[in-house]
Amino acid sequence: EMAGMGEETRAITDGQVDIEMRSIVGLPPRQTPLMDEQIEYIVANPNWYVPTSILVRDKLDHIREDTAYLEERGYKVLDRNTGQPLSAETIDWTSDEVAAQVRLVQEPGANNALGELKIMFPNRHAVYLHGTPGETLFERDQRAFSSGCIRLEDPQAMAAWVVEAVSGHDAEALIASAVQSGENQRID
Repeated sequence: EMAGMGEETRAITDGQVDIEMRSIVGLPPRQTPLMDEQIEYIVANPNWYVPTSILVRDKLDHIREDTAYLEERGYKVLDRNTGQPLSAETIDWTSDEVAAQVRLVQEPGANNALGELKIMFPNRHAVYLHGTPGETLFERDQRAFSSGCIRLEDPQAMAAWVVEAVSGHDAEALIASAVQSGENQRID
């Protein structure tokens, strides 16, 4: 549930607010859509598969300026058709076709755009809840900085609430352990 300009995300049971935290939603041109979907799983230490639209709008200019941008931020380059790793130096980044030929993947770590967790409710918009490496964005009153997904101030608390709602068991330690492992893990 989102509310007003100072975006908030709430977890509610039987009309009672269990958790409330600041969140960051899509910029007006990339607005977060309204939807009603079922949460299916959580991923600790997620990889971020950069959408083509974000590669074109936000990444290509930086890469064209200096391919070191990729390594500095933990991106791997894959062939979009085969999934095979590619060397950034062998790619013609100036080509108009490059975004259709390659895929960027950011591995888990301190720079990962999704932070330490993502909460997945598969939908046609490819929107999900996730953490963020840019905590300073939460200090602003107007929090619309994402490309449509919803960044949570405390993704571990929300993930634990989701697991507890389904399992009936305290999940704080489970979620913390999954994150601390540093390993990419799926929790159904």
